[in-house]
Amino acid sequence: MVNIVFTGWWTWGHVFPIKSLIEYIYKNNEVSKKFNKILWFWLKNSLEDRICKWLNYQNLEFVPIFSGKIRREKSFWAIFKNILDMFIFLAGIFQCVFLLLKYKVDVIFCKWGFVAGPVVIAWRILRKKIYMHESDIVPGLANKLASKFASVIYSWFPDVFPWSRQVGQILGDELIQFQPNEIDLSTFDLNKTNIVCVWGSQWSKTVYESVLEILETDTALVEKFNFFIVLGTQNTDLGRSFASFDNVKTFDFVKQKEIWYLFSIWDMAITRGSATFLAEQKSFGLKSIIVPLPYTWWNHQYYNGLYYQKYFDDILILQDDKLKENIRLTLHDLVWYKKDFKEKVNLDSVKKIIIDDILNDTSKN
Repeated sequence: MVNIVFTGWWTWGHVFPIKSLIEYIYKNNEVSKKFNKILWFWLKNSLEDRICKWLNYQNLEFVPIFSGKIRREKSFWAIFKNILDMFIFLAGIFQCVFLLLKYKVDVIFCKWGFVAGPVVIAWRILRKKIYMHESDIVPGLANKLASKFASVIYSWFPDVFPWSRQVGQILGDELIQFQPNEIDLSTFDLNKTNIVCVWGSQWSKTVYESVLEILETDTALVEKFNFFIVLGTQNTDLGRSFASFDNVKTFDFVKQKEIWYLFSIWDMAITRGSATFLAEQKSFGLKSIIVPLPYTWWNHQYYNGLYYQKYFDDILILQDDKLKENIRLTLHDLVWYKKDFKEKVNLDSVKKIIIDDILNDTSKN
């Protein structure tokens, strides 16, 4: 019987892959019987905490830990908080050593991130095996540090680390769980090209405003499309402007249970360079118009976009002073585009590889 800890960064692309792995374990009776306790180590009152309570699986437990993060700003408060977090981080290492021994943990799976640092370092002190999954083609600083500790590294892109194993992205079952009557699209002509526009909440208002201006100024073009605008919590003030167009549907946030139906009807996505979201798009045959977030560490979204442009014939557009015009010209080139996609989506293949490896390795110890 295996005791496993999951830990990872707090972004959508890390939280939901861990959730998906946990769900994979519990939906397979023969697999779940081999796990005694499944623990999720993260910060108190976090999204991870809420997900554990929502899942409510037997033997699944959320365990709050101490941790910190590195801030790259040069302000006094950023430097002060970095110094303070160094002591919190150190306390977290000792706390995690105690917790890992207390729960008799056998293995750790990590999506990484600085907050997961104390867990991984504590486990390394105990000389145990660490499994890690890297989503991006260019790993960030935290993941480069984590790679020094990891025994097994899985990746979506090839050659992320010299010893990484390319298996694909970890995608959630929510992609194929949906009741279509929950979204009313009766007023839309779905024979048109259907485009989703989603860039997240932070630092994205420029992109939303560029698309809004195209809608307002190039009427002949935009009438040939249906636009699905996912605003995010910090751009809801633009919702009324977008909703004034008959061929536009806005969402503040797309629920996980809605995503399969929407992916099945979308043809294209104008999106950021998030590796997980790009992989979800490819699972349903979407063409991606990628506008990388310019402020990511190591510019990993840009390099994700380059990979998709080279190997999947997607389109990479920079967020610069030509952004609006480049999006408009791209839409003109793709005005008659409709995807032709009939493949069956297999969401369990990557999860099976990872969980089987963990069970095989722990059975040898």
